[in-house]
Amino acid sequence: MDGTGCKAEWVYMSDVQPQRLEWLWPERFPLGKLTLLVGDADNGKSFVTLSMASAISRGAPWPDRPGIPQPVGGVVMLSAEDDPHDTIRPRLDALGADCKRVALLQSLSDVGRDIEQLREVIDDVENCRLVVIDPASAFMGKVDTHKDADVRRVLTPLAKLAAEKRVALVLVMHLNKRECDAMYRTSGSIAFVAAARAVWAVSADLQNPQRRTMTLLKNNLSGSRTGLAYRIEEMNGEVVFTWEAEPVKMTASEALQPRKRGPAAAARNRAADWLRGVLANGPKLAREVVAAASAAGFSKSTIYRALPEIGGKHDTATDGGALWSLPAVSSDGVIEQLDNPEKPETADATWNNVKPDNLDKPETLSPIGGNHSQDVRFLKFPEAGTNLRQGVNGAPYHDVETEHATAADDPDDLNRELLEADPEAIPF
Repeated sequence: MDGTGCKAEWVYMSDVQPQRLEWLWPERFPLGKLTLLVGDADNGKSFVTLSMASAISRGAPWPDRPGIPQPVGGVVMLSAEDDPHDTIRPRLDALGADCKRVALLQSLSDVGRDIEQLREVIDDVENCRLVVIDPASAFMGKVDTHKDADVRRVLTPLAKLAAEKRVALVLVMHLNKRECDAMYRTSGSIAFVAAARAVWAVSADLQNPQRRTMTLLKNNLSGSRTGLAYRIEEMNGEVVFTWEAEPVKMTASEALQPRKRGPAAAARNRAADWLRGVLANGPKLAREVVAAASAAGFSKSTIYRALPEIGGKHDTATDGGALWSLPAVSSDGVIEQLDNPEKPETADATWNNVKPDNLDKPETLSPIGGNHSQDVRFLKFPEAGTNLRQGVNGAPYHDVETEHATAADDPDDLNRELLEADPEAIPF
């Protein structure tokens, strides 16, 4: 026993019976494991899960495995954001789902506290193969979703339940607004990503507003690294969801990489060329450059962004103002390298990100429409044309998510920081 009085438990691996890994969706969503589906709002995360539910309920092939049917199974869903009457049911019908095999659990609000409710519904649904919690943060009760230990106390029993019942457990989650490695973009603690065996990220195709991609962020159980694409389009007044047949080779890290904010590329290039010409004959006071840029039709923020793009230097003039110049060129034509070629040399305050006061503020839940103590524990979608039954107090919980933002999220923060170094340079 240890100091807490707990008796040690162990097993020799020779006594462990090997089992073959099973997949709900081969190489993508494993059975008996946790999987995350993450993405920004309005990118179709819920549509993806409904499409999966439809395929499972009919035993239909997965979009990347045409002609290969799967076993017919049941689905349990928890949803805090979509209405079952005007959103979930109509979309399931449009996707061709057998709604008798899809159950919506309505009485659960805290998955850590009420996990036995989830177990009960999984047992009731015939051959349940998929459980969806959308979004996960809305069903975490009072847990601080930014603390690893708290999150793991909820996810560990969930993972054990998924393994026991041999169901694929999919947690739908939002992204934060930080510009960082994709692995850290999932809202809340990194424990969510660490506990999941696979993580898929959905994102918009900037070249096609109807197209989205589902790309791989993490997969501990498969060597496959390809993703898929899908379209969400409006046809004859109806929203239509369709998968594309061709795989997507882009990774989630590539799909979620920070995108430049501010002026379009052509405008930035024109500003950079103009600024390069202005500074070609020697250093200039920043306030003079900004005034000339305004007369030439360029905004202050555009010119301030152009300076680091051309490798410009930001020094202090004799009168205390800011002095801008191009990097010196040696006799052999090589531009002298700055310590950080992407940022001008200036006071530390110029480039340090502003730290938000609420960086560690947890996500909160606000109840809408009363408690969840009604007798109706879950809702099964009946055949088309019949009435849905719903508990009187079955209103969902609304997820009030706290986004973790940095100064890089605000295009004006660059100006604000530069102002600290040179108050005369740019007024607000």
